[in-house]
Amino acid sequence: MERDREAVAFAFCPGHISGWFKPVFIAAEGLPGSVGGGIVIDRGVESTAVPSEEIGVTCLYTGSDGSVLKTVEGSSPVEHALETAGITAEIVTRSDLPPESGFGLSGAAIVSSLAAASRVTGTRLLKEQIFRIAYETEVSLRTGLGDVPAIVGGGYVCRRSPGLKGEIIRRYDMEQPIFVLNFGPLPTAGVLGEENAVKRIEDAYLGSCPGSPEEFFRTAGEFSERSGFVTPEVRDVLSACASGKIPVFMTMLGNGVAAYGSRAFAVFRDFGTPEEMHMSKTGFTGDGGDKK
Repeated sequence: MERDREAVAFAFCPGHISGWFKPVFIAAEGLPGSVGGGIVIDRGVESTAVPSEEIGVTCLYTGSDGSVLKTVEGSSPVEHALETAGITAEIVTRSDLPPESGFGLSGAAIVSSLAAASRVTGTRLLKEQIFRIAYETEVSLRTGLGDVPAIVGGGYVCRRSPGLKGEIIRRYDMEQPIFVLNFGPLPTAGVLGEENAVKRIEDAYLGSCPGSPEEFFRTAGEFSERSGFVTPEVRDVLSACASGKIPVFMTMLGNGVAAYGSRAFAVFRDFGTPEEMHMSKTGFTGDGGDKK
């Protein structure tokens, strides 16, 4: 059957900032996973798909004005997921957040790409199928452990048990803006491969589930300190925020910081260009569309 090359579908998936985590093996599913806490954010990855006889992926990273700052040809996670789903399409992902910086963009790119590609090709994967393929891709390629279970819904989350079927507590009262400052990439697989990294994470993990935004940031901040991942750049910002009593933590795993409330902007701009975002109340909804 000849494909309609003029057909286009798109989908958006929010990102996820991890505050603390601990790797856990899911014996029943034979997969790695994690428990921990994070914030589903209202910024992430939009994917556009057109039919194709072969898989092709182009990743665009943009400025706040939409201008393209960096173009990357190919994406192992997205390509792997499409192959698993048996779908061929040309995909263009677009994000105004930097990759490998603790925003869960690999998981968001997989989910949005699968949704757009399945729609434009008529495959029509169910959301549950998209999440499963995305999760298995992430853990098999070591690009993420808990991002996909988090972005299934919105809020700031506490994942009490691992995997897509794990127990997740979600709260939705994080009303103030979240400011993020990033100092460059910190690839998840590389960090987790460091000597004693997993041991440090296990020792730092406390297992509590915060009952308020302030408690969430305090718990994440304690994990930042106990984990031993704090970089010199991050240390300077954490210290400045502590002086101003601003809730803050190091993004996991990213060479950056996230702070809560409008007062954080003035502190952050002394160290770089702050990015403002908010908690997503919905997570991935599957919304998108087809057009010609």
